[in-house]
Amino acid sequence: MPTLPRVLGPGETLRLPVEVFAMEKSVNNATVNVRETSGLVSVASGSNSLSFSEPGQKMTYFDLKVGNKTGVAKFNISATGGGETATSEIEIEVRNPNPVITRVLDGTIDPGQTWTQTAKSTDFSDLEAAVLEISSIPPINLSKQLDYLIRYPHGCIEQTTSAAFPQLYVDLIAPLTDKQQQEIRKNVEAAIAKLQNFQLSSGGFSYWAGTSEIADWGGTYAGHFLMEAKARGYAVPQQLLDKWIEYQTKTSRTWEPGTDNDPHGWWHHDNEMSQAYRLYTLALAGKPDLPGMNRLREKKTKYESSASLLAAAFATAGKNEAARDLLNDATNKKFGYTWWGYTYGSDLRDLALRLETLTAVGDNKRGLETALQVATQVGDAARWFSTQEIGTCLRALSKYAKKATFGEKSDFVIKAGGREIPVNSSTSYYLYPLGDEVSGGVSVKNLSKQKLYSRIVMRGRPSSADVPAESSNISLAVRYTDLKGSAIDPGKLKQGTDFLAEVTVTRTSAMRFDFNELALSQIFASGWEILNTRMNLVGGSTSDPMDYQDVRDDRVFTYFDMPFNWSNDKNASQSRTYRIQLNAAYAGKYYLPAVACEAMYDNRIRAVQPGKWIEVVN
Repeated sequence: MPTLPRVLGPGETLRLPVEVFAMEKSVNNATVNVRETSGLVSVASGSNSLSFSEPGQKMTYFDLKVGNKTGVAKFNISATGGGETATSEIEIEVRNPNPVITRVLDGTIDPGQTWTQTAKSTDFSDLEAAVLEISSIPPINLSKQLDYLIRYPHGCIEQTTSAAFPQLYVDLIAPLTDKQQQEIRKNVEAAIAKLQNFQLSSGGFSYWAGTSEIADWGGTYAGHFLMEAKARGYAVPQQLLDKWIEYQTKTSRTWEPGTDNDPHGWWHHDNEMSQAYRLYTLALAGKPDLPGMNRLREKKTKYESSASLLAAAFATAGKNEAARDLLNDATNKKFGYTWWGYTYGSDLRDLALRLETLTAVGDNKRGLETALQVATQVGDAARWFSTQEIGTCLRALSKYAKKATFGEKSDFVIKAGGREIPVNSSTSYYLYPLGDEVSGGVSVKNLSKQKLYSRIVMRGRPSSADVPAESSNISLAVRYTDLKGSAIDPGKLKQGTDFLAEVTVTRTSAMRFDFNELALSQIFASGWEILNTRMNLVGGSTSDPMDYQDVRDDRVFTYFDMPFNWSNDKNASQSRTYRIQLNAAYAGKYYLPAVACEAMYDNRIRAVQPGKWIEVVN
C-alpha cells in the first residue's frame, strides 16, 4: 500500500512510504521494488527488503526527486516474497504551480519586406503552445486573449460566459485548424453544461453556482450566450432558454428607472444599462418588449452606453430608424467609470457594445472607425483587461468581420521549420500553429499591397518560481498558526501536524466605491493536505463572511466583497480574514507558491505575497 500526495511540483524531494502486509506465515522476507516509468521522477534506490517473523505489517521508504518537467508520473510498486506477489500502480500529476504566462514578439511588415524572428522558448519549463498571427488590422493578440479567457481560474457566471462567448465567432475573423475547431466545440459545450447549474427556479441566473441571489447583468449575459450558441448549432436545452426568457420579460415589465438625484451615480447608470441589455436580448430572442423599449426611449436623459444597447434592441426588432435616432441623440450623457460597478463595465467594454450596435444597424462607416479603435485598444500587449472587456471586444469584432471588411486580401509567405508556406488570406487574421518550429526561427514575407502586422505568441509556465511582493490598494498578511491560534513557522513542520493558514486582506485605499468580486488564491505545497472542513466536519469555520469558496486538490479560491464604509471614509482598518485547515502529510522538501488577492474586474486592486521552499520532517 503506497501513499503519495495528490500532486507534485518540479524540483521537489519527498519520501514514498510503502506499507507491506504479510498475510501468511510462509512470508518471511519481502522485496519491495519501485519504478517510475515516465522519467519525470527519479527513485534513489528502487529496491528495499523487509523481514517478517510472523504475519503482520511493516513500512519501508523510498527517496524521490522530481525533475524539472511536468506531466503525469507513473509509479509501479511491487512486493514479492514467500511465493506471493502484490502490485500497485499510481499516476500522479507533476504540475508547475506558477501561473501560465504569455510572451508576444510582434512587428509590422511593409509591402515587399520580410520580418524575421528567433523566439526564446527557454523561459518556460513547458512551452504549451506557440502560434504565429498575421493580420491586416492592428493586432488584437487573438491567441493570447482567447487563452487568457479559457484559462481564467475563477468560474463565476460572468467569467464562464466571457470565456466561451467569443469562441462562437472566432472562426469569422481567423481560419481554424480541425484541432482548433474541436477544442472550441469542447469548450463551448462545457460552458453550456456548466451554466445550467446557475439557473434558479425563477429562470434567472445566480453569480455563483449553488447560491440564491440573482445576477442581473451576468444572467442577461449568460442567456445572450446561450441563445447565440443555439443559433450557431450547439445543443442548448429549450426549457433553459424558455425559463430565462420568461424571467427577462417579467423583470423588464416591472423595471423602475430610479431617480436622477441618485447620490451614487453608478447605481443609476448600472440600472439603466441592465434594462437596456435585457431589452436587447429579448429582441434577439424574438420576444421584444416594445412597451419597455419605448418607455426607456422616451426617458429625457439617457447614458450613451444604454442608448447604444437600446438602439441594438430596436435594430434587432426591425426598427432601424428608431435605432439611428438613439445613436445620433446629442442629449445622451457620457458616463465616467471610476470602478466596474455591477455591469463589470469600462469605456472599452462600452465601445465594443457600440460596435455591435453599429454592425446591427448597418452603419459601416462608423462601424469601421469603431472597430479599428476597439482592435487597437484590445491589442495593447502592455495593458490589463478584464474578462468582460476581452469577451465583449472579441465578440463585437467577430460580428463586425462577418458583415463588413477591414481591407484587401493578405498575401504572404511563412518560413518555419525548414518549410515555406504560401498564404493568400481573405480574412482579417491568419493563425499558424508553430509548435516546436518556433525555436528554429520564423520569417514572413509580405507580398501584399498593404502593411501587415505579425506576432509570435508563446504560452507556458515560467521556469522561475520567483514572484515579487505587491500591494495596490489592499494589503495581505499571511501567517500560520497551530489549532489554538499560536503562530508557527511553516518553513519546517513535523509530519502529521495539523495547522491553519490564515490570510488577512486589508483595504488600504479610501477610493469611494465597494471592492466587490475579490478573489483570494492560495496554492499549497504538495506535501500539505487541505482538510476540507465542509466535507469532514473537522474543526469549524472561523473565517469572515464570503460569497463562495472553491476547494480543490492543492488550492483554495475564496471570493468575497469589501464594501466601502459610507459612514466612515477612513477605510484603512477594514479587513477580512480567512483560514484554511491543513495537515503536514508527507515528509520532503516542497515549494509553497505565492498567495494573491485581486479584484477580478480592476487590477488597481491587488496584492501578492511571494512563495518559498518549505520542509516536512519526520
